[in-house]
Amino acid sequence: MANSSLPPPNSRDDFEIAIICALAIEYDAVTLLIDQFWDEDGDKYGRAINDPNTYTTGRMRGFDIVLVLLPEKGKVSAASAASSFRSSFHRITLALLVGTCGGVPYTKDNEEILLGDVIISKTVIQYDLGRQYNGQFLTEETLEERLGKPGTNVRSILTVMETNHGRERLETRAAVLLEQLQRHASQKKMRKPVKYEYLGVLNDRLFQSSYLHRHQVLLPYRCCEEVPCHSSHTLSCAELGCEDEHLVQRQRLKEQAQEFRIFIGRFGSGDTVLRSGTYRDRIAQRHGLLAFEMEGAGIWDGLPCIIVKGVSNYADGHWDADSNWQHFAAATAAATARALIERYPKTDRPYPPLVVIKDGKRRTKEEDECLRDMHITDPSLDKKRIEDTNGGLLRDSYIWILTNAEFIQWRENADGGLLWIKGDPGKGKTMLLCGLINELQAKGATRLYYFFCQASDSRLNSATKVLCSLVYSIACDDELALDLKDKVFIVDGLDECVSDLPLLLDFISRAPGLSEAKWIVSSRNWPSIEEKLNTSSKKLPLSLELNEQSISEAVHVYIKHKVNQLATLKKLDEKSRDAVESHLSANANGTFLWVALVYKELFKGGVKKRHLRDLMTAFPPDLGPLYMHLRKWTCS
Repeated sequence: MANSSLPPPNSRDDFEIAIICALAIEYDAVTLLIDQFWDEDGDKYGRAINDPNTYTTGRMRGFDIVLVLLPEKGKVSAASAASSFRSSFHRITLALLVGTCGGVPYTKDNEEILLGDVIISKTVIQYDLGRQYNGQFLTEETLEERLGKPGTNVRSILTVMETNHGRERLETRAAVLLEQLQRHASQKKMRKPVKYEYLGVLNDRLFQSSYLHRHQVLLPYRCCEEVPCHSSHTLSCAELGCEDEHLVQRQRLKEQAQEFRIFIGRFGSGDTVLRSGTYRDRIAQRHGLLAFEMEGAGIWDGLPCIIVKGVSNYADGHWDADSNWQHFAAATAAATARALIERYPKTDRPYPPLVVIKDGKRRTKEEDECLRDMHITDPSLDKKRIEDTNGGLLRDSYIWILTNAEFIQWRENADGGLLWIKGDPGKGKTMLLCGLINELQAKGATRLYYFFCQASDSRLNSATKVLCSLVYSIACDDELALDLKDKVFIVDGLDECVSDLPLLLDFISRAPGLSEAKWIVSSRNWPSIEEKLNTSSKKLPLSLELNEQSISEAVHVYIKHKVNQLATLKKLDEKSRDAVESHLSANANGTFLWVALVYKELFKGGVKKRHLRDLMTAFPPDLGPLYMHLRKWTCS
């Protein structure tokens, strides 16, 4: 068990690992291996605006983890949960999808896979994505329509686990954790007691793949003469009369009873529950699959994900009422997930240390506690997240501001000042400030502090959070915190500050007149913001609308960059590439966000070269109508 004296995390930023489950029995199995819960007395950490997920928080072997149970099975529910996860927990470096699956009885090397064994994902393929023809369904074969590779972080973990040494250690530790889980379950007082015990070799029954789960005595059940009837799916093997002579003999069942194994390979993910031995074998052989499940395709590209699932059936439709393997399979998966977490390398904290030398003395305990309470976020990670979300920072798209008259006047003013960058939605204000931060740091601005407001995140949308974060950054970075000379403060998205914005505006408008510190802020063209900032004696407004030519040229640079990426991905010829560039340039209206949204739709895996023209012409040229179009399209 973890040391209960360890303090809980300060905020959602301190959670590094996510665990996602699709079924209650999977969720319950995971909770039995959590050392310490942080929400025993209620949720301390909350969630972002518009995030519908309900989270359970706790600690596993030194890692702060967040656990979520999906509202329903399937990749759509999983994709929605993954997207919401990102909005609330920005710093998740590993997400484990933990639960049960249908197993393929043999690997390509003819190793036996038994019920209770655990499959860990190396890759995932969406096997139900394809085209339906008369009499047959063809799964897509091209790499473009497969799900992407896992990230470097995930691949490095799996590379070690695939070695004999790594897998042996993982299996050994998982076996110990399984016994611990079973012991905790037996000691826990539950309204509906659950047993996660091994069900015995006699209950691990694999039928020949061609032997159907149906009424085996056709008289009087004429309904099953050609295909299994609907009622046969709800009846057990015992009730249907499935005969033991069609069972496949398994060598491993002669070995030690509860000794499960771990396999690493490819999952097949789809929205259907597979119950056909012949179809299972055909799809598995075609794509090199070890197991089938229903949520991985929805999460795979949204989070740095590893699927960890225990085999609860052979995906052939056969089952017995007295041998439900779901609980044992959920337990082996939970134990393996915990063992995987224990092998996961601990990453250094990204934000500055709280204790620094001050006048030859270390900060007091009270001072440290005060600073901990003021820690809101790590702006450098927020900046990286914003850049990554937008496909990276393109220097040629913001460099125009370095020669802008207002910016030069602000930069050369030795007495401080306030530069207010204002513009309509989608004009690239946030990425412009990301670029300015890079340029100022490259020019030697070492005392630069910044904050990115975000209305949908309760950590980043109030005046208190903005000021606390700036003060925290100064205190951790600078012994002379009260000396504001040469300090530069940047606050992006004032219009995204939904709590106490007038107070923040009052402070920012007065601050340049009280010190030699310099400020850069950005916002939309809101009269309420302009009214407040106009009271500042050192205000320099920089309107993006009044710099239309510079913005238009920057957007064109951005379009060329994105079109080149698209041409490489879709293998576009010069004519097609020029057509896309011409259409985007003609309809962007100097708006980065419009280009980004359209590019995101064109970038999707199922979009072919022949689809591009029709897809582009379907998008309205203005940002507002485009939002409505995409929303309507998504809902339908």
